[in-house]
Amino acid sequence: ELFRRLSDEDGSDNKAGARTGAGCTKPVSEFKLRRTPRSILELLMSVYSKLTNEELREEVKTFVFAGSETTGTAINLTIFAMCTHPRGEEIKKRLYEEVLEIWPDTSVPLSVDVVNNMPYLDAVLKEVLRVYPPVGVIHRTVSRDFEIEADVIVPKGTMVWLSIYLLHMNPIVWGERAKEFIPERWLGPEERQQV
Repeated sequence: ELFRRLSDEDGSDNKAGARTGAGCTKPVSEFKLRRTPRSILELLMSVYSKLTNEELREEVKTFVFAGSETTGTAINLTIFAMCTHPRGEEIKKRLYEEVLEIWPDTSVPLSVDVVNNMPYLDAVLKEVLRVYPPVGVIHRTVSRDFEIEADVIVPKGTMVWLSIYLLHMNPIVWGERAKEFIPERWLGPEERQQV
């Protein structure tokens, strides 16, 4: 309901929707007049230069909502997992040791290269996103008639909703321990065998 109200197309339903729509429309209009990107958002808009103002506004809203809220949620869920999981202390200790090993001199700025050399951190973050997906469902519009099984056809134009959470908890995909928080499942074969 909140997202619907904040993303109200024309703001006619409420003041929050009108402010959100105006806040997304103004940068799009200003950029179209200027044509010189001054921010990453404007750079992204230049890629979508053939879209209408309405389409650009929707892209901006997606960028803002999906790019900020999901990141904050993922950070909060990582902290939650470390604090509530039975192996939380063990996982935190291993993360801490990995950080000290890969980035011993914290006076040196943290870089993408340093973070990319932290496989356990990567595994923990992937497992957090698997067990606690920041976006629980997604939808897609079927682009052509699609047969699921004999005599069951999803017609073109149908909106299909997919539960990310149910997919991530599926034992066919993730094994018998699908519902457990096990970062090691994302590591090398020797550690995956323990899962």
